Amino acid sequence: MDRLHDFVEQARKILESEQPDESSIWRAYVALESAILDLKLAHNLEHEKQPSSPKRNAKKDELILAARKKLREIDVEGDKKALLYNLRSCRNALKALLS
Repeated sequence: MDRLHDFVEQARKILESEQPDESSIWRAYVALESAILDLKLAHNLEHEKQPSSPKRNAKKDELILAARKKLREIDVEGDKKALLYNLRSCRNALKALLS
């Protein structure tokens, strides 16, 4: 669980910076992907419901705010299915930013 917490904290710190640049957003994305993989494998959550992707016309600021908000709400010690859903939601916002 420490590794999962570290990945989430790494992404949180990056996104809480004033204006994260593209390379920082990539690092946050990789940290979230690692957290998702770690959680899925540790708790056998392979086939859980996926969140919908953000709108294609969403603005950069809206996507960053959405990811920040979700990361603030994440409870690493709480329900693992909800945690996985929220991590995926954050990851999807960052993915939309990077594409």
